[in-house]
Amino acid sequence: MDNQYNLQNINQDKKLADYINQSKSDGFSLEIEAKKTNKSIECYIIGANEHYCERVKIKKNDLIGANIKDIDDEFKHLYYQLIYYLIEHNTGDFFNLYIKKDQENFEIIDIDKNYIYDIENEFYEIMTCVFDRSVTSLRIFFVVRNFDKEIEIINRIGKILEINSYNDKITNISEVVSNLTHSWRQPLNSLNFSIINFKDEIIDATGDVKLVNEYYNEIWAILESLSNKIEKFRSFFERNYEEKHYDLIQYLDLIFEILDEKVKKENIQIHIDAKDSFEVYGSPNEFVQIMYCIFFDIIEHCKAHLDIFNRKLNMEIYKDEKNAVISIQIIFDRQKYTDFTLDLEHMHAFAHIIHEILQGSIDLINGEMENKVIIRFPL
Repeated sequence: MDNQYNLQNINQDKKLADYINQSKSDGFSLEIEAKKTNKSIECYIIGANEHYCERVKIKKNDLIGANIKDIDDEFKHLYYQLIYYLIEHNTGDFFNLYIKKDQENFEIIDIDKNYIYDIENEFYEIMTCVFDRSVTSLRIFFVVRNFDKEIEIINRIGKILEINSYNDKITNISEVVSNLTHSWRQPLNSLNFSIINFKDEIIDATGDVKLVNEYYNEIWAILESLSNKIEKFRSFFERNYEEKHYDLIQYLDLIFEILDEKVKKENIQIHIDAKDSFEVYGSPNEFVQIMYCIFFDIIEHCKAHLDIFNRKLNMEIYKDEKNAVISIQIIFDRQKYTDFTLDLEHMHAFAHIIHEILQGSIDLINGEMENKVIIRFPL
């Protein structure tokens, strides 16, 4: 099929007409006839536009009738996969795929779900139209076009939306905690004054100053501890992002102090292996807030998919040449949970925030022998 293909032959289908117009402007198109034999599927080119001929550096007359496996086309393995799928499954006649290409591989992506920030890769849209099929054969029309500009726009909009959503969430939490802090501080102060008055009355009645002071000091220690914890909660979610050198381990300890009740309630065991004690430069508030959200998602995922005897987190904290590295591995019975996959509900938001604001990275690894999250922050 070439650009002069008579659209009447395919019932003037508007979608296919759009495909052809698309291939004229910024892509290439080809038509393939696939024949299924006992052992394999053979695919022959029965039409192509000039863009495709230029791409594979073959004249059109020499291209027609050629077996696609003999053509130097980096997409041909994708064509085969799609054709195999279409022959084996009775799917619709039109569909689109989005492809990410790095130096070595193609990867099918979901632009609604996959977080894409590595714009050094190439992105393509593959549009397909099946207009003749039988049990053993298939005629299919492909349009392949570069999708880099659209990906860049989608990515830019996605970043803005995710970052705004995250900032709104932190702001809301900060306001709630601030209100709670104010509400708690007044009764704590009132309670302290009441205890002081009660202390004076007991001393006047008994004269035992030492015993009364001992009890008062114990009560005051409890009140002070509670007041300090409330203040930590308030400062933890404060929107103060001043940058400085800070001890990463110390602030991780603060996160676990804030999460202590959650960790106990959900029966989470945490083992920490800190290979180095070191400082990083950045905003400690940004660090603790994003790490708090990551740990919260990990705990919730373990709660939803693992029983209380299989919720262990092994943490490694170390540094390489450029980054502080936090590795969080889920330890569980792999014979019992053969299909377990680690996932984070807000992974896209975490990736946006860590990459765009904190200049770091976050990776989910789900392998046969390990399921873990690796977060890197620049030193």
